[in-house]
Amino acid sequence: IGVIYAVNTLGAILGSLLAGFLLVPEIGLHNTIRLVAALAVVAALAILWITPGARGRAAGFALAAAVIAAIAFVPEWNRSLLSSGIPV
Repeated sequence: IGVIYAVNTLGAILGSLLAGFLLVPEIGLHNTIRLVAALAVVAALAILWITPGARGRAAGFALAAAVIAAIAFVPEWNRSLLSSGIPV
């Protein structure tokens, strides 16, 4: 358990540093979120693929396909609407 917790902590630290100092300045917030979502889908698909006899495998693949479609087809954010200060 200790090793898993340590790896999780290290990943959280490195991920926040990588996102904050490299990805967001280089490719922007919107594309960083898209990249991280795509990496999460790839990781989920890898786990579904290597898990023998996983229940709901077809549903998992369908959900992953829906997330991939959402990543691919979501337009850029409306920056003026986001910065207008209008309460939602």
